[in-house]
Amino acid sequence: MSGRSRDGRNYTNGEAAGQLGVDERTVKRWRTRGWVVNGRDGRLDVRATLARVAADRDPTLGGPPDRLAGGAATASGDGARLLKARAMRETLQAKLLQMAVEREEGRTIDRATAERVYYDIFHEAKTRLEAMPERVAPSLVGQTDVRFIRDLLRDEVEAVLQSIIMAPEISAVQPSSPS
Repeated sequence: MSGRSRDGRNYTNGEAAGQLGVDERTVKRWRTRGWVVNGRDGRLDVRATLARVAADRDPTLGGPPDRLAGGAATASGDGARLLKARAMRETLQAKLLQMAVEREEGRTIDRATAERVYYDIFHEAKTRLEAMPERVAPSLVGQTDVRFIRDLLRDEVEAVLQSIIMAPEISAVQPSSPS
C-alpha cells in the first residue's frame, strides 16, 4: 500500500481479511456497508468490526454466515429482528397450510357449528340444573338424614354433568342451514 489511504487506515484489504477470517471481497463489501471499524491509530479494530457485522447483517441472505467463529455467527440487532420476523411468517404460513389440509380432510368444523353445539350442550345442562329443585323436593320432604340428602343431591348433579359428557359428537352434528 503506497502512502496513506483516504479513510486513515494503515492496512490492506488482504491484511484485514486475514485478521477477520474472511476473503478480500467480503472486507470490501463490509467497508462499503460501513461495518469495518478503524482504531484511532489507523489499525483495524477486529473486535469492533465483528460486533458491528453481527449486529447489522442480515443472516438470511447471501448463503452461509461470513465464516465468523467457524461459521457460528450469531444474529443480533436488525438482522436478528428480521430473522425472527421471517421465522414467524414461515410458522404462520405452515399453520395456515395445516389448517387448510385439515379442513379439506374433514377434520375440522366451522366456528358457527361449534358455537351452536357448545350453546346447546350448556343450555340443556342449565335447564336440567334449574329443574332439579322441582324433581328433588318431593323426595326431600320430611328427610332428616343428612347423608341421604347429600347423596340424593350429588346423584342429581352427577346426572346433569353426565348429560354434558354424553353430548353428541360434534362431527356427527350437521351445520345448520341458514335461515
